Amino acid sequence: MIGKGRCSLVFEAKNEVSKRVCIKIEPCEDCSQITNEINILRNQLFDCIGVPKLLFDGETEYLGTMWRAIVTDVVGDKTLEDFSFGDRLVLEDVANQAIDILEAIHKRGVIHKDIKPSHLVFFQNSLYLIDFGAAGPPGPSDLVTWRFASILGHFKGLDLDEKSDFESLWFSFLSLHGKLPWDGVDQGNALTLKLRSKPCDLQQQYPTLANIFYPLLEAD
Repeated sequence: MIGKGRCSLVFEAKNEVSKRVCIKIEPCEDCSQITNEINILRNQLFDCIGVPKLLFDGETEYLGTMWRAIVTDVVGDKTLEDFSFGDRLVLEDVANQAIDILEAIHKRGVIHKDIKPSHLVFFQNSLYLIDFGAAGPPGPSDLVTWRFASILGHFKGLDLDEKSDFESLWFSFLSLHGKLPWDGVDQGNALTLKLRSKPCDLQQQYPTLANIFYPLLEAD
């Protein structure tokens, strides 16, 4: 096993031609997220840049329980949180790759709604966005990760949109520099600190990132 989600398990395996693949399983009794991911990958994001390709979906038995399973062609060797960005140009390149992926899925009507460093993985020298269990059209979500949640993500019932994904991506890249300003505080104070952590507010500390994200988050 190489990872686990809220109710899923993730494994690395090899197919019949010894190519590495990723297998994710979720209990059949509660498989709404993986079912949503299957529909998104098959019907909306097939052949989309930076998105894993769905190779198989079905049911399997594991440890005496029936699971819904998917197999994709991307096995993350590293996640964004594992990466070291000592070189400004490398940081800029990876940030722009991530933005390109988000823009590509947005053009197909998909909002990811749970952007965070562990959902951005490197495989064969390319960046991929994974885990589309919460994804869909603009709308509310109960599956946000508070540390990286957008401003709208703090309000139950409000629609998450394209900007919400970019805000979560901005917070994800800020976290690469260490502790986020709202780490360890309650949700209300976290929201206040996030409102004070826009690209224009952090221009001096993180000029490279601020310049990249400013047009996405603050320009008219």
